[in-house]
Amino acid sequence: MTSRVLAGPRDGCNRLIVRYLSIAPGGHTSRESVGLERVHFVVSGHGEFVDPDGFAHEVSPGDVIIVQAWELHHFQNRTAESLGVILLSGQGR
Repeated sequence: MTSRVLAGPRDGCNRLIVRYLSIAPGGHTSRESVGLERVHFVVSGHGEFVDPDGFAHEVSPGDVIIVQAWELHHFQNRTAESLGVILLSGQGR
């Protein structure tokens, strides 16, 4: 998984950070929980969002996933194409 900042403090965005996540075929993000609400917007590819209970939900372009603070989650990609996700979060992680 690779991540790059699209907008943040260096760009005058002082309360939010906007990142682009690219999850390679067979890849996944870390299973984590952070103290910030997050909004994920799927822009390309297909994959799965794994919720706090471990259930996998299929995601595809146009899907929006809201993750509450401290909610354990991750994305995984079991397809042959990259999964692209825009992540909006507060300052921090």
